[in-house]
Amino acid sequence: MTYRRADVFWHDKRAGILSEREDGYQFKYDTQFLSDPSRHAISLTMPLQNDPYHSKTMFTIFDGLIPEGWLLDMALNV
Repeated sequence: MTYRRADVFWHDKRAGILSEREDGYQFKYDTQFLSDPSRHAISLTMPLQNDPYHSKTMFTIFDGLIPEGWLLDMALNV
């Protein structure tokens, strides 16, 4: 079961989908992103691949992008 999903963009192209699931988190690269030879991985720890990545906790690359405190309050009110 998926709770929340977010499109992940890298240089104005959809790189993949980040999903919050019952068992943790999943990131899957977009098929078109993978087929573009000029594209690079979004992280050294997440090389380009067809199979989804799974983690019980938020992936490090995304964790630092999540607002906290007053920034979170502002983001929720937009």
